[in-house]
Amino acid sequence: MTVSRTSSLLAIALSTALTACGSGSSNGIPSSNTQSEPTAPIADANKNTPSQQAIQWASITDNGLSQCIQQTGVRWQAELQLLECPQQHITSLQGLEQFSQLRVLNLSQNQLSHIDELTTLNQLTYLDVSHNKITQLDALAPLQQLRTLKASHNKVMNIDALEPLTHIQRLYINHNHIRDLNGLAKAPALQFLVANNNPATLPSELPQQLQSFVL
Repeated sequence: MTVSRTSSLLAIALSTALTACGSGSSNGIPSSNTQSEPTAPIADANKNTPSQQAIQWASITDNGLSQCIQQTGVRWQAELQLLECPQQHITSLQGLEQFSQLRVLNLSQNQLSHIDELTTLNQLTYLDVSHNKITQLDALAPLQQLRTLKASHNKVMNIDALEPLTHIQRLYINHNHIRDLNGLAKAPALQFLVANNNPATLPSELPQQLQSFVL
């Protein structure tokens, strides 16, 4: 997939996610119709509230991941909703679990062998972990909001963990070690599928609503 296509998908995913959570304009300037509304009290930065929890930098052990997050300029855990960290030589996601409001996450072209820390990020709608060394997708089973998953060019052997993800619309799992694709028939929302270059035989059945696929 080309860079422009990836950027386009990220833009769509971010726009959808931010619209859904009502985050307002991207530049932080409130719309004109909000000026008459009462101003909410400013939270005390010293209080350990969910919306104002400071980032625990010490828990982020990977330098590449830490630097990528620092470049976003966020100070509070809940502020981080979009994170793009491709080609950062990231080997560990330890500490990423604190960012429970993440909705769009790009970790492509790194050196990840597992993604266990993503289990708690149940607000994710877009995830790109392509071009890594991942062998299992089990950590993704709880991510019920996930709409797009790019996990191509890894070492994934099965996709059983994806069956609970009933909202998946776009799935890219090409160039892996997957031996059975029949579970895809149980994906009720799947519309776009790329699953070529796997040792699996053609699935006996595909979702009826599928609009485009490469096998």
